[in-house]
Amino acid sequence: MSVASADGGAPIDVQRILGEYARFRDSVRDPRRRALLDVHLAHMKAEIVDRDVEAVMATMVENPAFWFYGTSGMASFEGQEATRAFYASIFEVPENAVGMEMEHIDVGDDRIVIECHVLMSSDHVAIAFPEIARNLGPGRPAVLRKRACLVIPFVDGKMAGETHYFDGPYGPEDVVYLDES
Repeated sequence: MSVASADGGAPIDVQRILGEYARFRDSVRDPRRRALLDVHLAHMKAEIVDRDVEAVMATMVENPAFWFYGTSGMASFEGQEATRAFYASIFEVPENAVGMEMEHIDVGDDRIVIECHVLMSSDHVAIAFPEIARNLGPGRPAVLRKRACLVIPFVDGKMAGETHYFDGPYGPEDVVYLDES
């Protein structure tokens, strides 16, 4: 499995990710559920394309909560200030630094559940998750690819945060080096 682009460029193709998600959204007929997907799609676009913290925060409740289970190096947090700081750290890295390979999306009346592999570039990991960065070979371009289940609850049509369930701590087996054929 290769996460590198065909032209050797950006390792994470965010436009492809957003396109896949939009196609799924377009297949949903229930207006309430489609509205949740619209909010989450706007959130993802603001996060990984526009890199606009105000637009990200506009998709969320006043006091969002983010929880990380099953791995080390990712601290849970709550509140506007902590959420802004988290997204500010994401925006410090080059574009195409975070994404996901979606396997299954389920949308209910008050939450979205995504089974996926979370993708993070070595640049992103070094800034946002230094404890995880120890798994990377120094100076080698890489992507961390980890199986996860994301649960995104909604309150009054806005994201109340995210809960990430990982299949275990990040380790060397989760590193895909981009300089290997």
